[in-house]
Order: sequence, then structure tokens, then C-alpha cells
Amino acid sequence: MKKRILPLFLCFFLAVSLTGCGAGSDNEGQLSMSYLTSPPTVDPQLCSEVFCLRTVSLYMSTLYTYDETGKLVSGLAESYDVSTDGLTYTFHLKKGLKWNDGTPLTAHDFVFAFRRLADPGTGSGSVYLITDSCKVKHVEEVQSGKKRVDELGVSAPDENTFVVELEHPCPYFLSVLTSYVFSPCNEAFFKKCNGEYATSPETMLACGPYIMDQYEPLAVQIHFVPNPNYYDYGNNKNLPSEINIQVASNPQQALMCFDTGQLNVVSVNGELLVKLAEDPHLIALPAARLQFIQFGNLSQSAGKNVHIRRALGRSIDRDSIVNDYFQTGAYSLQRISPRGYYYETDGSDYSGDDKQYDDVTGYDPAAAKKEWEQGLQELGTKTVEMKLAFSSTEQNLCEILKQQMEKNLPGLSVKMLSLPAKEWLSALNKSQYDMIYQGWSADYADPTSFYDYWITGSRGDQGYSDPKVDQMLIECGSAETASNPEKRNKLLHKIEDRLLENMAMIPLFSQENCFMVSGDYSKFNLNSTATGYLISSLERQK
Repeated sequence: MKKRILPLFLCFFLAVSLTGCGAGSDNEGQLSMSYLTSPPTVDPQLCSEVFCLRTVSLYMSTLYTYDETGKLVSGLAESYDVSTDGLTYTFHLKKGLKWNDGTPLTAHDFVFAFRRLADPGTGSGSVYLITDSCKVKHVEEVQSGKKRVDELGVSAPDENTFVVELEHPCPYFLSVLTSYVFSPCNEAFFKKCNGEYATSPETMLACGPYIMDQYEPLAVQIHFVPNPNYYDYGNNKNLPSEINIQVASNPQQALMCFDTGQLNVVSVNGELLVKLAEDPHLIALPAARLQFIQFGNLSQSAGKNVHIRRALGRSIDRDSIVNDYFQTGAYSLQRISPRGYYYETDGSDYSGDDKQYDDVTGYDPAAAKKEWEQGLQELGTKTVEMKLAFSSTEQNLCEILKQQMEKNLPGLSVKMLSLPAKEWLSALNKSQYDMIYQGWSADYADPTSFYDYWITGSRGDQGYSDPKVDQMLIECGSAETASNPEKRNKLLHKIEDRLLENMAMIPLFSQENCFMVSGDYSKFNLNSTATGYLISSLERQK
């Protein structure tokens, strides 16, 4: 396969899981894609899953973004200043910014957006970015109701200046701000929508390269046209004249649509990827993505026992699954942090040693059985049943996981729970399942983008809690540690050591983002949207 390396925090938006047919792409310059499921919302501050973020990336912009090489560049911000203690960021906006309706876009729109994100009444699943990743001043008190939302540490001294105050230094703050959760929001327009904000084209304002002119909740088709008030519109006239997104749930159907020319970009994985491994239309974009088994229901499940968790982790032969099932587009992962997205101070890959944790998570049936027997003894039982939930598209893979775990752990019964895409997405935030097969891509270029998943009470918490991990993550954000990268990296490694020692989760694989691509993309210029990155990456591989 032809390949181009891109950091995962970009590929998080690139991995468009496309599956469906529609109007096709006969029009010159139109890009047709499809989604596995409809985004549950397209409200930027409510985004917490990939389909929402991919959609918002087309009609919204952020203060900072990444160019096609993975370099951090300004978006809506012209520049920024940071205080010597690393706690106060002052952003200077580009002059003359506008919403798609022509009204001015100002620093007050960022203040309101941050307040919406922090407001417990909003119920955002991405609030962790300002509570756990980079803690904004007073956010905890706002979340608990002890302070008003207008006391959050954000302000706008004037129309073009936006200020953010942090509780602790966060050396990767600009990277965090590239998330479309931090898109601006016009307060007057929001209130005018009377609770219907971002539910129809009439209730959306765009500041990105496109305007969403066709959309309704749970839509099966989403359509975009260029935004002439986009700040970089003059440099992006050769972008797709239209973007058409179709929603369907059958990957095979999407591939059929690709073959007939109705879709020109379709993501593939699993059995389809194996069949298409030598197809000249197949392109892979490596990504720092973690596929893993998350433990849930830890107050009642056998997974509350650390020896049971360790046994499960060591009972899975990742290499055989990669070689026999995936065959291409994936590699086995025995650690939490994938390779290729973060580096040590000497330039070496932070996660370059794939076998570093072989004696902790590596496949070893004898060690797994020993841990299992100790766990059963401590639980006072000879048999254990555990429910494994997964998206219906991962049925065959999870059957293999079940077979391996049951084969190597006598007395284990894994009950399979295949969930439709929508139900599976909601399951990720519930603790009713003992195990959940899922994936996570880095939000930003720092290992905490993975480790924060296991902060007590965070968005990924299913009952696992470790005060030592919590404390080390807090220390990573201290002024002293943030100013000493080498010291900070050593602490980050200790966090991964601790999480794997206690088998907070079971790391399995890292997968590339693989696409079937047709059409001539040479007419499209680069831009800072997810689609633009995809287009530019594909063009470079031809």
C-alpha cells in the first residue's frame, strides 16, 4: 500500500468511516463520502465522538490547526502570547473575521463557547479537555455549581483579544485547542435559536471553509457548499465545489457504491481490508490509534480483581490476530501509547519499543493461567462469566478474542453483546458491560491524550480508579515539571508503567486509516480541514 505518515491527532479527523450511496459524484469537483452512522449532534460544544467532529471540521474553524505536514499553524488566531508562568494565554485574532452571514466574529464568541463547554447544563462529553487535559481556571467550581459560568477563567478585553487562564501549565495547550470542540459560538445567535441551535441549516453559523446547507438530526445525507466569508477563502478556491456525505451502516454496500462511482472515498477495515490489500485504489494513513478492551462494571464484575484483568490481558495472542485477521493495516500493541506521534527530548520515538511491556501484557498462556487461578481463588469461585460489548461491525474479530480468552482461561465464559453503531457509542459511557471493545485516537500530540482516559471520573472511566495515576497526571501539569521536558517524559513513562501493571485496560492493536480512493484530486488545493488533509495526503501518494 502507498503510505504517508501523518500524526494521529490529524488522522483522528481523517479516518472518515464511510459507508453509503447517494447522489454520486458526477459533478466536477464534488467529493462524495459516507459515514457508518449519523452524527448524534453537529453542535461543536457537544461533540464527543468522531462523526460529530468530522462533520464540524467542515463548517467550523479553531484558533490553531495543523497544516498538511503536521505543523501547528494559526487558524482564526493571528498570534498568541503566554505568561512566564505558563498560566495565561492571550490570543490575538485575525482582523476582519466573519460568520457566514457576514456578522463579525469576535473574541466574545470564544468566551461564550468556552463557557458553554464548561457549563454543567450543557452536558458536553468533551469537557475533559478543560477539566483534565488542560485545566481552565475555576472550571471545577463551575462544574460543581460553586461558581457561576461567567467566573470561568476566560475573557475578552476587546473584540480581537481572547484570554485563557489555566490552573496549571499545559505545554501542549495549543495542540488541545485544535479540537473543534473549541470552535467559537455567537451568543446572540445561539439565544435566538431558542434551544434549537445546530439542529438545521437555519440554526447554524459557519466560520469554516464550508456551509452546511442540508442537514437534520439523524440525517442520512449531509451536504456542504463553500463559505465565501471563510477567512482563507481566497486561497482555497480549488477545494471541492460540494461535499456530499451519505449515511449507511453496511461497509459492503459502501464498497459497491465506490465501484459504481457513487462514492469516491470509502474507509475499509477488517475482512474487506484483507480482500483489498493489493488493490491499487487502497491508501493507508498511519495513525496513533489504540484498539483496546475497556473494563466496566468494576464494582460487580470479576474484572474488579487485578489478577483476573492481568490474566485476560495475557491470554490474547495479538500477533496471530494481526497476521491472520488483519493481515495489513495494523500492528499488535502491548502498550497504551502507539508509536509515531510523540518524541523524547533526544528525538527518539517515545513509544518506539513495541516489546517494552512484553513481560506485563505479552501473550503467555502459562502466566495467564497462573494469574487466573489466583484471581478465581480470591473471588471464591471456579467459573466466571463476563459480557463483552462491541459494535456489530467487529463481530468476527471479537469472536476470535472470545475464543482465545476462553481457551487459555478454564472456567471463563464470554457472553457476546453485538450492538448497533448508535447503541455501541452510548455504551462507551456506561458501566453495564464487563468489557467493551473500542478504539481511541489522540486528541493532541502528547501521551496524556491516552493516559487521561483513566483519570478517576473522566469520560473514559468505567469504574477504574487509581489515586497514584491521578496524582502523577496532576504533577505532569505542574509548573516545575512542565518546564523540564525530560523529567516530564520520565513521569509519563511511570504513568504507563502503573496503568499496565494494574491492567487498567487491555491494549490490543494500532490500526492505520485505510481508504479506497477514486477520482482526480489534483484539482484540490491544501486547506486546514479534515477533508483538505485527506485530499492533500492522497495527492502526495499518487
